Amino acid sequence: GRSHQQQHNNGSKPQQEQQDEMDGVVIFSSTPITAVAPPSAYVGMPPRHTRESVLQRLSEALLRRSLTKIDLSQRGLQASDARLVKMALLQNAHLTVLKLGYNNLENRGACLLADGIRQHESLESLDLGFNNIGDEGCCALATAIQSSSPPLRTLYLAGNLIRQEGAACLADNLLRKGSCLQRLYLTGNHLGPDGVAAITEAIQEDEQRANGSYDAAPLEQDELQANELLEQQSSSTRISPELETKQLGTPTLNGSTNSNGSNAMRDDATTATAATSSTGAGLEELFLGGTSMGSEGCRAVARLLRVSTHLKVLSLTNCDLTDDDLA
Repeated sequence: GRSHQQQHNNGSKPQQEQQDEMDGVVIFSSTPITAVAPPSAYVGMPPRHTRESVLQRLSEALLRRSLTKIDLSQRGLQASDARLVKMALLQNAHLTVLKLGYNNLENRGACLLADGIRQHESLESLDLGFNNIGDEGCCALATAIQSSSPPLRTLYLAGNLIRQEGAACLADNLLRKGSCLQRLYLTGNHLGPDGVAAITEAIQEDEQRANGSYDAAPLEQDELQANELLEQQSSSTRISPELETKQLGTPTLNGSTNSNGSNAMRDDATTATAATSSTGAGLEELFLGGTSMGSEGCRAVARLLRVSTHLKVLSLTNCDLTDDDLA
């Protein structure tokens, strides 16, 4: 409203902003503030602020050293701005949520962030969706997360430029190494059939290892056809995407269309709690829509679903699979 866009006639700050500063809170969220958060717990910024003001306020907030969440989505951040975010990671040991979606950090920014992540041990949810990050940045992030072993539960990389090489890095550094990762969003990246196969095979190998039945021999061709898989899934009770992340039963195949992998699920992912799965290991939610997987990638997914005991949610939105692909 007006109170958030102009100062009072006497030159004082709007009442809401005064209240925030008085309580030691740094809350610049894009939605109206209805309650006061714990002091120094959250950093965000409404769209009306310029990139310069975003960085200035973040610099001031860093002095508190007690942030638990930073949300700078859609703020026009560039690769060079990642240095300040890296500093935020290093100076806030209890930071658990970092949301930087819809900026332009690119590979260089992702590599800078990776340096901070490598030295951080509390980060639970990382959103770098739609940042023009390619294989180089993806590999740097995967290596950093694996080497530091933070309790990262959610990794959102949808809408980037990640291809087969980046998918292989995620598979080798995270999915095969028994990480704490529970939710992986890769929607809208051109992984191709080999990239999708690298992801699904790594998940399967990790589950087999966790169950004490790991076999290093190459995976055999699964007799289960993709069309049979879809037929089985369609006969079961479907649930809405908003409820999928709360489903605790058998794997759910979501084949509905959505241009960016569902904003509702995206928000769920980046704010999800860090509760461990009942089995204590294994990826639970996987989003591979729009990854150009083709029939080979679809068969790789089918092989995973046949044996997986941990996977609960699978999204294949916008895969453009034909009847021939499912045959």
